[in-house]
Amino acid sequence: MSIGWATIVPGTEMPAGDGVTGAIRCILASSGRSNFAAIVKRDAIQQVVAEAFCALLLRGWGAPVPDPYLVAEANNNVAFGSADATYPNLNQRLGIAGFAIGSAEHKAALEIATRLASQLPSAPLVAAADEAIDNRDRNLGNILWDGTNEAWIDHAFALGNGAQHLDDVNKLCQMAIYSGLSEEMRSASTAQWLLMDRDRPENAKKELDVFTDTSIQVRFVTDRLNQLGMRLLARFPTPQDLLSGQ
Repeated sequence: MSIGWATIVPGTEMPAGDGVTGAIRCILASSGRSNFAAIVKRDAIQQVVAEAFCALLLRGWGAPVPDPYLVAEANNNVAFGSADATYPNLNQRLGIAGFAIGSAEHKAALEIATRLASQLPSAPLVAAADEAIDNRDRNLGNILWDGTNEAWIDHAFALGNGAQHLDDVNKLCQMAIYSGLSEEMRSASTAQWLLMDRDRPENAKKELDVFTDTSIQVRFVTDRLNQLGMRLLARFPTPQDLLSGQ
């Protein structure tokens, strides 16, 4: 899996909407392909690196993640871009924002959304990957779904970037627990961990060497991969917990 360089076509920028801080929709130009619609995020450099590294890593493991790009801007600044999947996230798809928080309709929509997210074909793989990259910010707004296909976006707060202000949670695992699918997700995500290529972090580094050194990110993920089975199991109730109701 590779990452390309691109530039924003002047005059094509517009807000991304849906409350996505710092994200814009635009047209990108990149060598070797026609201009294309994309989402670009102008974040701090450590978040740009996390987005790029994690996109390459998850794609290398087989997760459906939109094509990633490094976007060259003025004054040697670099933003992160991804090809626009053109379909909505689960919040938008199910109209959750249109219901009053706490209402019966809101609760019902959340139950549908979390169960749907937990049962997406690539959800177990992404749950394991999120644990490997310490992604604490997986939510319904960064799971795209067109009714058939899913895509996973937004990894700016992975690789330790969210450790200071986000709770230590794996939200996909939480969704599965909330939906009564904890046993299925525990088994499937652990199986995915066993299949994850341990060379992928180093491969992602090689792709990004022309931009920045990601040796720290490689060590971060590699260390977590070595303990990932226990980390994943700890996200779910034990059989004794299920029996006792604790």
